[in-house]
Amino acid sequence: MGDGPPDAPQRRHRSIESGKEARKHLAALEALIAKAPAVSVPGRRRARDELTRVVEEANRAIARVNAEAPTVRQHRRPLDRAVEAARLEEAFERDSGR
Repeated sequence: MGDGPPDAPQRRHRSIESGKEARKHLAALEALIAKAPAVSVPGRRRARDELTRVVEEANRAIARVNAEAPTVRQHRRPLDRAVEAARLEEAFERDSGR
């Protein structure tokens, strides 16, 4: 017999792809925060909107990871938009050139 249910390989593949998707969105969030000190004051609204979008996309991907994960040890904690927004605002304040 095989290593689990017949659909186990497909589920593993979906779980791996969902994990990649979540990591992509988490990387986009970190890149946005890293660039924040250089964002102009007028550009900050756009950055805030982008943060909201990225957090929502990341949380959707994280929900898929959690639904597909074979064990709770592989679950990820959803992002808190308020916490991430505060990180972005702190990064704006690191703007030393303006």
